[in-house]
This record gives sequence, structure tokens and C-alpha cells, in this order.
Amino acid sequence: MRRILNLIIKYALIGMGAGSIIFLIILATYSHAQVSQSEIISLLVTTALVGEGTFIFHIWWLPFSIRLLIHYGIILISMFILGAYNGWATNNLAYTIQVTIIYLIVWAFQYYLNQKAASSVNKLIQKRKSDHH
Repeated sequence: MRRILNLIIKYALIGMGAGSIIFLIILATYSHAQVSQSEIISLLVTTALVGEGTFIFHIWWLPFSIRLLIHYGIILISMFILGAYNGWATNNLAYTIQVTIIYLIVWAFQYYLNQKAASSVNKLIQKRKSDHH
């Protein structure tokens, strides 16, 4: 139970961190942007919930492509709710494209980090194997 609670907190914080960074990068592209307290709170709550959507990747019996599609759906729906609440999603097609591009960039970055970590682990395993022979 404690492990699950730790994962819930971890995924919420990762979601909030990633969402906040992405939001600040987007905000930096607008010269006269103003952000309300309500927008900040709704962003933090939504991105924490989006972080929880990562639990879908723990359902190992589902094919990865299905898990990825479900995760993307969770992100897209969550971002549409956030966008509608804050009045950001005024053009559904443009908003969908923006969310999709950001999702692909974040996913590619996460894939790169996972590959790098796997490579490090594989090197350690190979080193241990060669040290024992």
C-alpha cells in the first residue's frame, strides 16, 4: 500500500513538474501574457491528474501501443478540459495539434531517457558477466 501511495505522489509531482515547465515555455512565447491564480491552480490540479494517467503503463497485459493510445487519450481529454475551463482552447484543431506536438516531444524525450538508462544497465550487466569469466 505504501509503494502505491509513493507512486501516486511521484506521478502527480512528475505531471505537475512537466506541465508547469511546458506551460512556462509556452507562456514565454507570448509577450503580454497574464496568468490568473485560477489558471495556475487548474493547471497544477490537471497536470497532477495527468501524471496519474501514467499508471496505464503498469498494465503489462495490454499491448504497449494500446497503453500509449489510452495515455494519449487521457492527456488529450484532460488538456481539453483544462483549455475549456481557462478559455485557451478556442480553436479545437489548433489546440489538438499543439497538445499532440507537445505530447510527442515529451514522449520522445522520455523514450531517450529510458533508452539511456537501459543502455547503462546493460553495460553494467555485461561488465559483471565479463568480470566473472
